[in-house]
Amino acid sequence: MEVRCGSCNKLFRIADEKISGTGIKFACSQCRGPVTITREEFEQYARSMAVEPVTPPAPSEPRKMEVRCGSCGKVFRVSEDKITGSGIKFACSKCGNPVTITREESEQYFKPNKTAPPPPPPPVEQQPQKMDVRCSSCGKSFRISEDKITGSGIKFACSKCGAPVTISKEDLENYKRTLQKSVPPAANSAKSPAPPAASAPAPAVAPASGDAERPMPAPPPPREQAKAAIKPTPEQTRPVRPAAVSASSPAATSSTSRQLMVLAIAVLIIAAVGYSALSHFKASTPVSKAPVGMLTSIDGLEVINTTAAYDARGDYVISGDIVNTTDVERPAWLIVAEMFDSQGILLGRARMLNGIELYTHRDYEILAKRGTNIQELKARNLQEQRSKLLPRGTVHFEITILEAPAGGVNFNANLQPFDPVQLFNEVVAEQKQP
Repeated sequence: MEVRCGSCNKLFRIADEKISGTGIKFACSQCRGPVTITREEFEQYARSMAVEPVTPPAPSEPRKMEVRCGSCGKVFRVSEDKITGSGIKFACSKCGNPVTITREESEQYFKPNKTAPPPPPPPVEQQPQKMDVRCSSCGKSFRISEDKITGSGIKFACSKCGAPVTISKEDLENYKRTLQKSVPPAANSAKSPAPPAASAPAPAVAPASGDAERPMPAPPPPREQAKAAIKPTPEQTRPVRPAAVSASSPAATSSTSRQLMVLAIAVLIIAAVGYSALSHFKASTPVSKAPVGMLTSIDGLEVINTTAAYDARGDYVISGDIVNTTDVERPAWLIVAEMFDSQGILLGRARMLNGIELYTHRDYEILAKRGTNIQELKARNLQEQRSKLLPRGTVHFEITILEAPAGGVNFNANLQPFDPVQLFNEVVAEQKQP
Protein backbone atom coordinates (compact mmCIF):
# COMPACT_ATOMS: atom_id res chain seq x y z
CA MET A 1 0.00 0.00 0.00
CA GLU A 2 1.29 3.46 -0.91
CA VAL A 3 0.93 6.25 1.69
CA ARG A 4 2.42 9.72 2.10
CA CYS A 5 3.52 11.61 5.21
CA GLY A 6 0.96 14.32 6.10
CA SER A 7 3.76 16.77 7.02
CA CYS A 8 6.50 16.43 4.38
CA ASN A 9 4.64 14.39 1.69
CA LYS A 10 7.33 11.65 1.61
CA LEU A 11 6.04 8.50 -0.12
CA PHE A 12 6.13 5.10 1.61
CA ARG A 13 5.25 1.64 0.24
CA ILE A 14 4.03 -0.69 3.01
CA ALA A 15 3.75 -4.47 2.51
CA ASP A 16 0.24 -5.89 3.05
CA GLU A 17 1.38 -8.40 5.70
CA LYS A 18 2.65 -5.56 7.96
CA ILE A 19 -0.81 -3.96 8.25
CA SER A 20 -2.49 -6.22 10.84
CA GLY A 21 -5.08 -5.74 13.57
CA THR A 22 -6.42 -2.19 13.67
CA GLY A 23 -3.66 -0.81 11.43
CA ILE A 24 -0.08 0.49 11.65
CA LYS A 25 1.62 3.64 12.93
CA PHE A 26 5.27 4.69 12.41
CA ALA A 27 7.47 7.81 12.38
CA CYS A 28 8.41 9.49 9.06
CA SER A 29 12.07 8.91 8.32
CA GLN A 30 12.40 12.42 6.89
CA CYS A 31 10.54 14.76 9.27
CA ARG A 32 9.90 12.35 12.15
CA GLY A 33 6.17 13.16 11.97
CA PRO A 34 3.63 10.37 12.66
CA VAL A 35 2.29 8.32 9.70
CA THR A 36 -0.85 6.25 10.39
CA ILE A 37 -2.71 3.61 8.28
CA THR A 38 -5.98 2.35 9.76
CA ARG A 39 -7.51 -1.01 8.92
CA GLU A 40 -10.41 0.68 7.09
CA GLU A 41 -8.02 2.67 4.89
CA PHE A 42 -6.10 -0.51 4.01
CA GLU A 43 -9.26 -2.46 3.06
CA GLN A 44 -10.57 0.43 0.95
CA TYR A 45 -7.20 0.57 -0.84
CA ALA A 46 -7.28 -3.16 -1.42
CA ARG A 47 -10.78 -2.97 -2.97
CA SER A 48 -9.73 -0.19 -5.32
CA MET A 49 -6.74 -2.22 -6.53
CA ALA A 50 -8.90 -5.32 -7.06
CA VAL A 51 -10.91 -3.61 -9.82
CA GLU A 52 -9.17 -4.43 -13.10
CA PRO A 53 -8.77 -1.39 -15.30
CA VAL A 54 -10.20 -1.56 -18.78
CA THR A 55 -7.25 -1.74 -21.13
CA PRO A 56 -7.71 -0.39 -24.66
CA PRO A 57 -7.33 -2.94 -27.46
CA ALA A 58 -3.82 -3.32 -28.75
CA PRO A 59 -3.31 -1.73 -32.14
CA SER A 60 -3.03 -4.22 -34.99
CA GLU A 61 0.46 -4.81 -36.33
CA PRO A 62 1.01 -2.89 -39.56
CA ARG A 63 1.34 -4.96 -42.72
CA LYS A 64 4.74 -5.37 -44.27
CA MET A 65 5.78 -5.33 -47.91
CA GLU A 66 8.63 -7.45 -49.27
CA VAL A 67 10.99 -5.84 -51.75
CA ARG A 68 14.36 -6.88 -53.19
CA CYS A 69 17.40 -4.77 -53.96
CA GLY A 70 17.72 -4.56 -57.73
CA SER A 71 21.51 -4.87 -57.55
CA CYS A 72 22.37 -7.59 -55.02
CA GLY A 73 18.96 -9.26 -54.47
CA LYS A 74 18.80 -8.67 -50.68
CA VAL A 75 15.20 -8.92 -49.36
CA PHE A 76 13.70 -6.18 -47.14
CA ARG A 77 10.34 -6.17 -45.26
CA VAL A 78 9.09 -2.58 -45.06
CA SER A 79 6.19 -1.67 -42.74
CA GLU A 80 3.14 -0.13 -44.42
CA ASP A 81 3.09 2.88 -42.09
CA LYS A 82 6.59 3.88 -43.24
CA ILE A 83 5.49 4.25 -46.86
CA THR A 84 4.04 7.75 -46.74
CA GLY A 85 3.52 10.48 -49.31
CA SER A 86 4.79 9.49 -52.76
CA GLY A 87 6.75 6.52 -51.41
CA ILE A 88 10.01 5.70 -49.66
CA LYS A 89 13.65 5.47 -50.71
CA PHE A 90 16.54 4.01 -48.71
CA ALA A 91 20.04 2.57 -49.23
CA CYS A 92 20.61 -1.18 -49.36
CA SER A 93 22.46 -2.36 -46.24
CA LYS A 94 24.44 -4.91 -48.28
CA CYS A 95 25.60 -3.11 -51.44
CA GLY A 96 24.68 0.52 -50.70
CA ASN A 97 22.58 1.00 -53.86
CA PRO A 98 19.23 2.86 -53.57
CA VAL A 99 15.99 0.86 -53.07
CA THR A 100 12.74 2.71 -53.98
CA ILE A 101 9.08 1.87 -53.24
CA THR A 102 6.49 4.15 -54.85
CA ARG A 103 3.03 4.75 -53.43
CA GLU A 104 1.47 2.98 -56.44
CA GLU A 105 3.60 -0.12 -55.84
CA SER A 106 2.61 -0.30 -52.16
CA GLU A 107 -1.12 0.15 -52.94
CA GLN A 108 -0.95 -2.59 -55.56
CA TYR A 109 0.88 -4.85 -53.11
CA PHE A 110 -1.69 -4.33 -50.29
CA LYS A 111 -4.73 -4.32 -52.57
CA PRO A 112 -7.49 -6.49 -50.96
CA ASN A 113 -8.47 -9.84 -52.49
CA LYS A 114 -5.36 -9.80 -54.56
CA THR A 115 -2.35 -11.94 -53.98
CA ALA A 116 0.81 -9.97 -53.51
CA PRO A 117 3.13 -10.19 -56.52
CA PRO A 118 6.18 -12.36 -55.88
CA PRO A 119 9.41 -10.50 -55.38
CA PRO A 120 11.63 -10.33 -58.46
CA PRO A 121 14.23 -13.12 -58.70
CA PRO A 122 17.71 -12.26 -57.51
CA PRO A 123 20.14 -11.30 -60.27
CA VAL A 124 22.29 -14.10 -61.62
CA GLU A 125 25.90 -13.57 -60.69
CA GLN A 126 28.03 -14.14 -63.76
CA GLN A 127 31.31 -15.87 -63.13
CA PRO A 128 34.29 -14.04 -64.63
CA GLN A 129 35.41 -15.63 -67.87
CA LYS A 130 38.89 -17.14 -68.00
CA MET A 131 41.34 -16.75 -70.87
CA ASP A 132 43.79 -19.46 -71.88
CA VAL A 133 47.23 -18.18 -72.83
CA ARG A 134 50.61 -19.83 -73.46
CA CYS A 135 54.14 -18.58 -72.86
CA SER A 136 55.73 -17.85 -76.26
CA SER A 137 59.11 -19.13 -75.02
CA CYS A 138 58.43 -22.48 -73.33
CA GLY A 139 54.75 -23.12 -74.22
CA LYS A 140 53.56 -23.30 -70.59
CA SER A 141 49.81 -22.68 -70.42
CA PHE A 142 48.07 -20.29 -68.01
CA ARG A 143 44.38 -19.61 -67.35
CA ILE A 144 43.87 -15.95 -66.37
CA SER A 145 40.57 -14.67 -64.95
CA GLU A 146 38.95 -11.84 -66.89
CA ASP A 147 38.66 -9.57 -63.83
CA LYS A 148 42.46 -9.59 -63.41
CA ILE A 149 43.01 -8.06 -66.87
CA THR A 150 42.39 -4.38 -66.07
CA GLY A 151 43.47 -1.13 -67.64
CA SER A 152 45.62 -1.67 -70.71
CA GLY A 153 46.30 -5.34 -69.88
CA ILE A 154 48.43 -7.55 -67.63
CA LYS A 155 52.04 -8.64 -67.65
CA PHE A 156 53.68 -11.33 -65.51
CA ALA A 157 56.69 -13.64 -65.53
CA CYS A 158 56.36 -17.26 -66.66
CA SER A 159 56.70 -19.57 -63.64
CA LYS A 160 58.61 -22.12 -65.73
CA CYS A 161 61.17 -20.17 -67.82
CA GLY A 162 60.88 -16.63 -66.36
CA ALA A 163 60.07 -15.02 -69.73
CA PRO A 164 57.52 -12.14 -69.70
CA VAL A 165 53.94 -13.04 -70.62
CA THR A 166 51.77 -10.13 -71.75
CA ILE A 167 48.00 -9.96 -72.35
CA SER A 168 46.61 -6.72 -73.74
CA LYS A 169 43.02 -5.56 -73.52
CA GLU A 170 42.74 -6.12 -77.29
CA ASP A 171 43.82 -9.76 -76.88
CA LEU A 172 41.02 -10.29 -74.33
CA GLU A 173 38.38 -8.73 -76.62
CA ASN A 174 39.55 -10.85 -79.57
CA TYR A 175 39.40 -13.94 -77.37
CA LYS A 176 35.80 -13.16 -76.35
CA ARG A 177 34.76 -12.61 -79.98
CA THR A 178 36.34 -15.91 -80.96
CA LEU A 179 34.40 -17.78 -78.25
CA GLN A 180 31.15 -16.12 -79.35
CA LYS A 181 31.74 -17.32 -82.91
CA SER A 182 32.03 -20.90 -81.63
CA VAL A 183 28.33 -20.96 -80.62
CA PRO A 184 26.92 -22.06 -84.10
CA PRO A 185 26.47 -25.82 -84.80
CA ALA A 186 29.43 -28.11 -85.14
CA ALA A 187 28.88 -28.31 -88.91
CA ASN A 188 30.02 -24.69 -89.28
CA SER A 189 32.69 -24.75 -86.57
CA ALA A 190 35.29 -26.12 -88.98
CA LYS A 191 35.07 -22.90 -91.00
CA SER A 192 35.38 -20.56 -88.01
CA PRO A 193 38.70 -18.66 -87.94
CA ALA A 194 41.37 -19.44 -85.39
CA PRO A 195 41.93 -16.89 -82.61
CA PRO A 196 44.36 -14.12 -83.57
CA ALA A 197 47.84 -14.43 -82.13
CA ALA A 198 49.13 -11.64 -79.89
CA SER A 199 52.02 -9.50 -81.12
CA ALA A 200 55.51 -10.24 -79.81
CA PRO A 201 56.45 -10.61 -77.03
CA ALA A 202 52.75 -11.34 -76.31
CA PRO A 203 51.91 -15.04 -76.01
CA ALA A 204 50.05 -17.01 -78.62
CA VAL A 205 46.45 -17.08 -77.41
CA ALA A 206 44.92 -20.53 -77.83
CA PRO A 207 41.99 -22.06 -75.98
CA ALA A 208 42.84 -25.46 -74.54
CA SER A 209 40.74 -28.38 -75.75
CA GLY A 210 39.31 -30.88 -73.26
CA ASP A 211 36.51 -33.27 -72.53
CA ALA A 212 33.21 -31.74 -73.58
CA GLU A 213 31.32 -33.58 -70.85
CA ARG A 214 33.34 -32.09 -67.99
CA PRO A 215 32.19 -28.59 -66.89
CA MET A 216 34.79 -25.90 -67.45
CA PRO A 217 34.91 -22.28 -66.26
CA ALA A 218 34.89 -21.03 -69.88
CA PRO A 219 33.08 -22.58 -72.92
CA PRO A 220 35.30 -24.97 -74.86
CA PRO A 221 36.76 -23.50 -78.09
CA PRO A 222 36.10 -25.19 -81.47
CA ARG A 223 38.25 -28.14 -82.49
CA GLU A 224 40.01 -26.14 -85.20
CA GLN A 225 41.23 -23.64 -82.59
CA ALA A 226 42.54 -26.48 -80.41
CA LYS A 227 44.55 -27.73 -83.38
CA ALA A 228 45.94 -24.24 -83.94
CA ALA A 229 46.94 -24.07 -80.26
CA ILE A 230 49.13 -27.18 -80.51
CA LYS A 231 50.42 -26.58 -84.04
CA PRO A 232 54.27 -26.60 -83.97
CA THR A 233 56.06 -23.34 -84.67
CA PRO A 234 58.42 -23.02 -87.66
CA GLU A 235 61.37 -23.33 -85.27
CA GLN A 236 59.99 -26.62 -83.92
CA THR A 237 59.36 -28.10 -87.40
CA ARG A 238 62.81 -27.14 -88.72
CA PRO A 239 64.82 -30.29 -89.62
CA VAL A 240 67.36 -31.20 -86.97
CA ARG A 241 70.73 -32.54 -88.11
CA PRO A 242 72.15 -35.65 -86.42
CA ALA A 243 74.93 -33.58 -84.88
CA ALA A 244 72.37 -31.45 -83.02
CA VAL A 245 70.72 -34.57 -81.62
CA SER A 246 73.98 -35.96 -80.31
CA ALA A 247 74.86 -32.61 -78.79
CA SER A 248 71.61 -32.49 -76.83
CA SER A 249 71.92 -36.12 -75.67
CA PRO A 250 73.38 -36.89 -72.24
CA ALA A 251 76.68 -38.18 -73.70
CA ALA A 252 78.35 -35.02 -72.47
CA THR A 253 77.53 -35.88 -68.86
CA SER A 254 79.73 -38.05 -66.71
CA SER A 255 76.93 -39.99 -64.99
CA THR A 256 76.60 -43.51 -66.34
CA SER A 257 73.14 -44.00 -64.83
CA ARG A 258 71.82 -40.88 -66.53
CA GLN A 259 73.24 -42.04 -69.87
CA LEU A 260 71.47 -45.38 -69.52
CA MET A 261 68.23 -43.64 -68.53
CA VAL A 262 68.22 -41.33 -71.57
CA LEU A 263 69.29 -44.18 -73.85
CA ALA A 264 66.37 -46.29 -72.63
CA ILE A 265 63.93 -43.45 -73.30
CA ALA A 266 65.39 -42.90 -76.77
CA VAL A 267 64.99 -46.60 -77.55
CA LEU A 268 61.42 -46.47 -76.23
CA ILE A 269 60.45 -43.56 -78.50
CA ILE A 270 62.22 -44.95 -81.55
CA ALA A 271 60.79 -48.42 -80.92
CA ALA A 272 57.26 -47.04 -80.52
CA VAL A 273 57.42 -45.00 -83.72
CA GLY A 274 59.25 -47.77 -85.58
CA TYR A 275 56.73 -50.37 -84.50
CA SER A 276 53.90 -48.04 -85.46
CA ALA A 277 55.39 -47.37 -88.89
CA LEU A 278 56.10 -51.07 -89.48
CA SER A 279 52.55 -52.03 -88.49
CA HIS A 280 51.27 -49.31 -90.78
CA PHE A 281 53.18 -50.42 -93.88
CA LYS A 282 52.46 -54.14 -93.26
CA ALA A 283 48.70 -53.53 -93.31
CA SER A 284 47.29 -55.49 -96.23
CA THR A 285 43.63 -54.38 -96.25
CA PRO A 286 42.78 -51.19 -98.14
CA VAL A 287 40.75 -49.90 -95.15
CA SER A 288 43.70 -50.00 -92.75
CA LYS A 289 46.17 -48.16 -95.01
CA ALA A 290 46.74 -44.45 -94.36
CA PRO A 291 49.11 -41.72 -95.58
CA VAL A 292 52.43 -41.49 -93.76
CA GLY A 293 51.47 -38.05 -92.43
CA MET A 294 48.63 -39.57 -90.40
CA LEU A 295 51.03 -41.65 -88.24
CA THR A 296 51.28 -38.84 -85.67
CA SER A 297 48.19 -36.80 -86.64
CA ILE A 298 45.25 -36.36 -84.26
CA ASP A 299 42.58 -35.90 -86.95
CA GLY A 300 39.72 -38.28 -86.28
CA LEU A 301 40.81 -39.06 -82.71
CA GLU A 302 38.73 -37.97 -79.71
CA VAL A 303 39.22 -38.11 -75.93
CA ILE A 304 36.05 -39.04 -73.98
CA ASN A 305 34.96 -40.17 -70.49
CA THR A 306 37.83 -38.37 -68.73
CA THR A 307 37.98 -38.43 -64.92
CA ALA A 308 40.59 -37.37 -62.35
CA ALA A 309 41.12 -37.91 -58.61
CA TYR A 310 43.81 -38.15 -55.93
CA ASP A 311 44.74 -41.67 -54.81
CA ALA A 312 45.93 -42.86 -51.38
CA ARG A 313 49.58 -41.97 -52.17
CA GLY A 314 48.76 -38.40 -53.11
CA ASP A 315 49.16 -39.05 -56.85
CA TYR A 316 46.78 -37.38 -59.31
CA VAL A 317 45.36 -40.03 -61.66
CA ILE A 318 43.74 -38.93 -64.95
CA SER A 319 41.98 -41.59 -67.01
CA GLY A 320 39.71 -41.79 -70.04
CA ASP A 321 39.22 -43.34 -73.47
CA ILE A 322 40.64 -42.48 -76.92
CA VAL A 323 38.26 -43.17 -79.82
CA ASN A 324 39.32 -43.59 -83.46
CA THR A 325 36.38 -42.25 -85.49
CA THR A 326 37.99 -43.06 -88.86
CA ASP A 327 38.26 -46.25 -90.92
CA VAL A 328 42.07 -46.11 -90.77
CA GLU A 329 44.27 -47.81 -88.17
CA ARG A 330 46.23 -45.30 -86.05
CA PRO A 331 49.48 -46.95 -84.87
CA ALA A 332 50.95 -43.97 -82.95
CA TRP A 333 49.42 -41.46 -80.51
CA LEU A 334 50.65 -39.06 -77.81
CA ILE A 335 48.41 -37.69 -75.03
CA VAL A 336 49.35 -34.92 -72.57
CA ALA A 337 47.54 -34.59 -69.22
CA GLU A 338 47.66 -31.41 -67.09
CA MET A 339 46.16 -30.44 -63.70
CA PHE A 340 45.25 -26.91 -62.52
CA ASP A 341 44.22 -25.19 -59.29
CA SER A 342 41.12 -23.03 -58.81
CA GLN A 343 42.94 -20.01 -60.31
CA GLY A 344 43.85 -21.92 -63.48
CA ILE A 345 47.57 -22.20 -62.60
CA LEU A 346 49.28 -25.33 -63.93
CA LEU A 347 50.28 -27.68 -61.05
CA GLY A 348 51.51 -30.79 -62.87
CA ARG A 349 51.94 -32.44 -66.26
CA ALA A 350 52.46 -35.97 -67.60
CA ARG A 351 52.66 -37.62 -71.04
CA MET A 352 51.88 -41.04 -72.51
CA LEU A 353 53.12 -42.46 -75.83
CA ASN A 354 51.19 -45.43 -77.26
CA GLY A 355 50.04 -46.48 -73.77
CA ILE A 356 53.53 -46.13 -72.16
CA GLU A 357 53.92 -43.23 -69.71
CA LEU A 358 57.02 -41.07 -70.31
CA TYR A 359 58.52 -40.57 -66.85
CA THR A 360 60.77 -37.60 -65.98
CA HIS A 361 63.89 -37.62 -63.81
CA ARG A 362 61.71 -36.56 -60.85
CA ASP A 363 59.26 -39.42 -61.51
CA TYR A 364 62.04 -42.03 -61.50
CA GLU A 365 63.37 -40.67 -58.18
CA ILE A 366 59.87 -40.97 -56.63
CA LEU A 367 59.42 -44.50 -57.97
CA ALA A 368 62.86 -45.51 -56.68
CA LYS A 369 61.97 -44.24 -53.18
CA ARG A 370 58.85 -46.39 -53.32
CA GLY A 371 60.93 -49.49 -53.99
CA THR A 372 60.42 -49.79 -57.74
CA ASN A 373 63.28 -51.35 -59.72
CA ILE A 374 63.86 -48.69 -62.36
CA GLN A 375 65.90 -50.93 -64.69
CA GLU A 376 63.19 -53.59 -64.68
CA LEU A 377 60.54 -50.91 -65.28
CA LYS A 378 62.41 -49.59 -68.34
CA ALA A 379 62.97 -53.09 -69.69
CA ARG A 380 59.29 -53.94 -69.22
CA ASN A 381 58.23 -50.74 -71.02
CA LEU A 382 60.47 -51.68 -73.99
CA GLN A 383 58.99 -55.19 -74.19
CA GLU A 384 55.32 -54.23 -73.72
CA GLN A 385 52.94 -54.40 -76.65
CA ARG A 386 52.01 -50.90 -77.85
CA SER A 387 48.36 -49.85 -77.74
CA LYS A 388 47.48 -49.03 -81.34
CA LEU A 389 44.06 -47.72 -82.37
CA LEU A 390 42.11 -50.00 -84.71
CA PRO A 391 39.60 -48.53 -87.18
CA ARG A 392 36.56 -47.36 -85.16
CA GLY A 393 38.33 -48.73 -82.08
CA THR A 394 38.81 -47.47 -78.52
CA VAL A 395 41.84 -47.51 -76.18
CA HIS A 396 41.68 -46.83 -72.43
CA PHE A 397 44.46 -44.74 -70.85
CA GLU A 398 45.50 -43.89 -67.27
CA ILE A 399 48.16 -41.23 -66.62
CA THR A 400 49.59 -40.57 -63.14
CA ILE A 401 51.13 -37.29 -61.94
CA LEU A 402 53.29 -38.60 -59.09
CA GLU A 403 53.15 -36.77 -55.71
CA ALA A 404 50.93 -34.07 -57.21
CA PRO A 405 50.54 -30.77 -55.33
CA ALA A 406 47.37 -30.30 -53.31
CA GLY A 407 44.58 -28.08 -54.61
CA GLY A 408 44.02 -29.67 -58.03
CA VAL A 409 40.41 -28.96 -59.05
CA ASN A 410 40.62 -28.98 -62.87
CA PHE A 411 42.41 -30.95 -65.56
CA ASN A 412 42.95 -31.41 -69.30
CA ALA A 413 43.75 -34.52 -71.34
CA ASN A 414 44.64 -33.61 -74.94
CA LEU A 415 45.97 -35.56 -77.90
CA GLN A 416 48.91 -33.86 -79.61
CA PRO A 417 50.75 -34.47 -82.89
CA PHE A 418 54.46 -35.03 -82.35
CA ASP A 419 57.83 -35.17 -84.10
CA PRO A 420 59.89 -38.17 -82.78
CA VAL A 421 63.16 -36.17 -82.86
CA GLN A 422 61.60 -33.21 -81.06
CA LEU A 423 59.96 -35.51 -78.49
CA PHE A 424 63.34 -37.17 -77.85
CA ASN A 425 65.00 -33.78 -77.27
CA GLU A 426 62.25 -32.75 -74.80
CA VAL A 427 62.57 -35.98 -72.82
CA VAL A 428 66.37 -35.62 -72.68
CA ALA A 429 66.02 -32.04 -71.40
CA GLU A 430 63.62 -33.22 -68.67
CA GLN A 431 66.07 -35.93 -67.63
CA LYS A 432 68.78 -33.31 -67.07
CA GLN A 433 66.59 -31.38 -64.62
CA PRO A 434 67.36 -32.09 -60.96
